[in-house]
Amino acid sequence: MGRLKREGIWKTWFLAGLSLLIIGFIFYNSLQNGQESSAMSGRVMALLKPILDPGNRIPENTFHRVVRKLAHFTEFFGLGLSLSALAGRLIWRSPPMTWYAPAILALLVALTDEFIQRFTGRTSSLKDVAIDLVGALAGIGLTTAVRVILAKRRARHKN
Repeated sequence: MGRLKREGIWKTWFLAGLSLLIIGFIFYNSLQNGQESSAMSGRVMALLKPILDPGNRIPENTFHRVVRKLAHFTEFFGLGLSLSALAGRLIWRSPPMTWYAPAILALLVALTDEFIQRFTGRTSSLKDVAIDLVGALAGIGLTTAVRVILAKRRARHKN
């Protein structure tokens, strides 16, 4: 029994640390000036363009914009996954809170992300906040779906 409790604590600390690392990564990216951010997007674009657009049918500017928006979505998808998993470990008895708490925290991170960008010579965008929140909600939704499926599976095995 003591071992299970220790494992549970470590899983909780791992998820908390992972969430903080993702938030740190998001804020690190926010602190990059326009040239650094564009260069980073360019490197990702150079990697993805031959894979996702081998016929080179998508104009460079459009593809670059899509890569940047997908980066927002992906960062916050990961944040939604980790925050929701953490909330599930901390407040499992209150299922709505496993949605609300991570969503509110992700929204605060998204707003802070855009606020930081204003001081790096980049533009802030409510559209980016919306994309961030949709990414976080997708991660929260996936985590919740997995949690519900596992709970139903455990309930079936008990009977």
